[in-house]
Amino acid sequence: MMRITIFGMGRVGSTLASFIVASSLPVSNLHIYDTNKQVSLGNYYDLINMRDLLRKKMKITIGYDKLSDAYIITAGIPRKSGERSFDYPANFQIVQSCLSKCSLKSKVFLLTNPTEKLASSFSKIGYDNIIPIGDLLDKVRIKLRDQPEEIANTIIDTKGYSNFGCIAEVLLRLRQMS
Repeated sequence: MMRITIFGMGRVGSTLASFIVASSLPVSNLHIYDTNKQVSLGNYYDLINMRDLLRKKMKITIGYDKLSDAYIITAGIPRKSGERSFDYPANFQIVQSCLSKCSLKSKVFLLTNPTEKLASSFSKIGYDNIIPIGDLLDKVRIKLRDQPEEIANTIIDTKGYSNFGCIAEVLLRLRQMS
């Protein structure tokens, strides 16, 4: 049975947590963490309700677990519509704060953008267990950034509307771990 911690309970983190609760993954403990305590509490009650309706035997708690088998980092400052890049320094600090709460032996799935750049930066300082998720679209964005705005913004704005590809990738990788 796996222990999982999710950092960041915004749209991506809360959706991913719901998928984990509803899935057949062998998860014994799901820990959810957000710096906004009200967001954590609201998601906690939603997940407990879902768990009970599905008759699952999964412990759900607010906070993080230093003994988790997998950490999922979705926390970060999202790119605003029309912006061509992410606030890298702010997201670097947010991810660094999350990593300080993780076991270095466990897998870390990183969904905070720019995923590839952040994972590369942290691997240079000893975090070799970070797996960037959803970086294919980021690579396409980088190639298109010098294109006319109407072309580049079409691609850039699509990620904000659907995160199911990233969520499916995390669920697949968690299943491979079990």
